[in-house]
Amino acid sequence: MDVIKELNSSIERMRTAPYWRERLRNCPKRLESPEDLGSFPLLEEDELRRRGREMVLVPPGDIGRIVTLSSSGTTGPPKRVYLSPLDLERTVRYFAWGLTTFCSSGDRLAVLYPGESRWSVRDMLITAAKKVGLVATARGSMDLRELMEGLTEGRWDVLAGTPAQLAAVARGLKGRRLRVRLRSALSSGALLSHRTREAFSEVTGAEIFDHWGCREGGYGGALECRFHRGMHVRPGILAEVLDRRGNPRPDGTPGALVITTYGAHGMPLLRYKTGDLALLDRSPCHCGNGYPRLSVLGRIEEIGTDPMDWANDLEGWGKRPSSYQGSGKRAPSAT
Repeated sequence: MDVIKELNSSIERMRTAPYWRERLRNCPKRLESPEDLGSFPLLEEDELRRRGREMVLVPPGDIGRIVTLSSSGTTGPPKRVYLSPLDLERTVRYFAWGLTTFCSSGDRLAVLYPGESRWSVRDMLITAAKKVGLVATARGSMDLRELMEGLTEGRWDVLAGTPAQLAAVARGLKGRRLRVRLRSALSSGALLSHRTREAFSEVTGAEIFDHWGCREGGYGGALECRFHRGMHVRPGILAEVLDRRGNPRPDGTPGALVITTYGAHGMPLLRYKTGDLALLDRSPCHCGNGYPRLSVLGRIEEIGTDPMDWANDLEGWGKRPSSYQGSGKRAPSAT
């Protein structure tokens, strides 16, 4: 994929909307390199909350799903993200590709995520699994006892769930002194700690693959490969890591994660501040995937200190950049 070509095409589409045309009035007409994005304004969460509907590029009849996000303690209108059927189908294709990273055709996948509605994460993941020959079932409504029984009976090869769900499975199996054999597991929906990764793998033998996503970015965002040296950013998303003044941070140093969703159809976002603290690594990966690798450290608002000073508390990150291994602070949660 020619990222610059796709970026320019997306920005050209955005300028057809009055909101974006005015916002980008003093910005370059075309980009020559990804670094040229630095001359475009950053998009704040409050701006998305107040004027998100004006950022939509498709008519109401072409909106497949509206995602409403409300934050506790926040007054004013909720934040809404508008996804077209093309966006949703594209996420299903991305999920299908991602599953082939850690599953084989015929594997039995248990999806623990909640949500029964059409186009929920669970629905899209199960749809994607069927596309690549997996036998996928929803198990989000099962209690822990039923899940333990299914695992000990060998009903599944792969689990997909939140870090909290995987941690509960690890505690349940360890407490019952049970050992099961799983091929792999997908962790998404919050920050995966090093402790949860190790505990789950110890009692299941599973290799965990971490995923980061945000609803503003169309759910799928970045996924670990088998080398577990960060999560490869999804095609159609350009990630930047910036300091508090908006300048790029060197690779491997923490900063504020900003995304441009140039592959989005219904509501592309330009330089949106996700609120996450992250590291970026653009060095070559042994897996052959040429997209940069992302390591998300948590939510900036929950860290409680200046994120640029927090770098001193990142001992051990060189070994597993996708899992928090700080020197004692509580691991913050992630989107």
